[in-house]
Amino acid sequence: MTEIGGATDNRLDCVVNNAGIAHKQVFADLSDEQWNLTMNVDLRGMMYVVRAARPMLVNSDQASVVCLSSIAGAAVGWGDHVPYVTAKSGVMGLVKGLAIDMASDGIRVNGIAPGLIRTAQSLSEEHSVGPEGLAAMEPSVPLGRIGKPEDIAGVAMFLASEQAGYLTGQTIIVDGGLTVAL
Repeated sequence: MTEIGGATDNRLDCVVNNAGIAHKQVFADLSDEQWNLTMNVDLRGMMYVVRAARPMLVNSDQASVVCLSSIAGAAVGWGDHVPYVTAKSGVMGLVKGLAIDMASDGIRVNGIAPGLIRTAQSLSEEHSVGPEGLAAMEPSVPLGRIGKPEDIAGVAMFLASEQAGYLTGQTIIVDGGLTVAL
């Protein structure tokens, strides 16, 4: 039996597409190259991964694809981040389209739209809100804290599991209640 990265005997049970760059970019100064870089990483790359994985996913009895979007694009905008918001909104469309196209092969496709999560990206003072910005935003989160990567991982594990066996084409917002409180 050959095993490579969770793929055994040319079978793959789950793909988690977790790609994203969010560069602060003033729209008036945005170059085509900056736009294309964000689209290539945050959206187009997910399509390439799913397309490459599909032949192995069809060999699974419980195939699942999980794509990471963001509340920026799913529910809110983000100033000076138009390419990021656009790409992450596009991820939600990709999830819906793939869910329909891949359902006949028994492949479920869902998304996660994280809110404020303590990651290297959110802690960047150059391209995001930085540590002080996160601390200032924490009181606006109804659950009273900034999310952890584990909060997102738990939802991804659920979406990949048999417990989510009848769930496809959905993007779950995981933000501690932030967007419903706005």
